[in-house]
Amino acid sequence: PHTAHKDFDFFFASYIVEDMESTWVPALIDGHEQWRKLDNRGTEPWGRMYGVPRDEEYRQMIFDGRYGDVKDSAGIEAYCYSRPIIVCHKQDTGLACVTLIEPEKNRILCGQKHQYETAHDFTFSGDLEPGELLTGKARLVVRKIGAFPDAIRELDRMWDEFKAALAGDNQH
Repeated sequence: PHTAHKDFDFFFASYIVEDMESTWVPALIDGHEQWRKLDNRGTEPWGRMYGVPRDEEYRQMIFDGRYGDVKDSAGIEAYCYSRPIIVCHKQDTGLACVTLIEPEKNRILCGQKHQYETAHDFTFSGDLEPGELLTGKARLVVRKIGAFPDAIRELDRMWDEFKAALAGDNQH
């Protein structure tokens, strides 16, 4: 960019077919991780919007008017995420679309059920500086992970692999 821009958010959207019937995120509840199934698919033709922020600081930014009318910020969960992972899942087959996002670059996991698919969105966020690149990394994994809650072990393995890859990239 040619000018500085503080607190920039670039939203990436992924649209997942409705055959994948649930959306899961790792919530931070009382200092501990708990996987939560979002209530985002219960109404037709559109589901409730959802947003799970990284931390309380970003939650406050959501409600400061930067994204338009604050009344349009419904669906922000009462908790934050513990790790930037969003899972689209089919319980009976264990098939999942798992998105893992670089922690330092993500501030919110969000989306909404649409008529024929569900949006699973995330941000790459940061301060834009003239002449500097803003980069971020994400990984999409599509494979069987089993049924929840047993699927959490596989998600933990995926997260560890992703974090190791990020650490290796930072050494170059």
